[in-house]
Amino acid sequence: MSFSPPASVSLRLPQDWAELDPRAGDLAADLRRAVEARWAAHDLISTERLVALLTPPARELRRQGEQAYVVVVGLYTDVVPVAGSTEPLVVTAHAMLSMSPPVGSLDDVRRDLGEAAETVTLPSGPAVRLSGPVPVPAPDGPGAAYRRWYVVPVPGTDRVATLAFLTPNTELADVFNDVFDAVADSLTFGWKD
Repeated sequence: MSFSPPASVSLRLPQDWAELDPRAGDLAADLRRAVEARWAAHDLISTERLVALLTPPARELRRQGEQAYVVVVGLYTDVVPVAGSTEPLVVTAHAMLSMSPPVGSLDDVRRDLGEAAETVTLPSGPAVRLSGPVPVPAPDGPGAAYRRWYVVPVPGTDRVATLAFLTPNTELADVFNDVFDAVADSLTFGWKD
């Protein structure tokens, strides 16, 4: 009996996340459409300011995925008024699912990612997870973000699926980890019947 590679890979983003077109040539325009679809009726923050805040983390995520085939890009954003401030709190996170070119074993990937990487088990199989701070460019100068990556071998192939999450809201990392873990648990591979 031979084993064939999966025909598809998918995941479920939470209902309040927007799915962006990974083939979009103009990332800022795609972000603007997603922002306007959700926030056009609100006056807490201008669309221009919101897109300016969301673009640097999205570009960083795209940069991280340049060597892979991007399957899904997700965006979460919420704008929360802050008492005593004219600037609201913008809570945002990005997700990207990509497929790698051929790689070595999962042990090789873990070794390449360094000591901070850990082996975990997802419903889709064994994975390597890496979490921690990462610098990102920002409108007001370099900023910090929090990333969580999952690297999952694609059954029957020498490729991996990489699920990368990024949020500039570093103080909310623990809360986002619960969301990121739930999305990672939804990762599935599908085979033709």
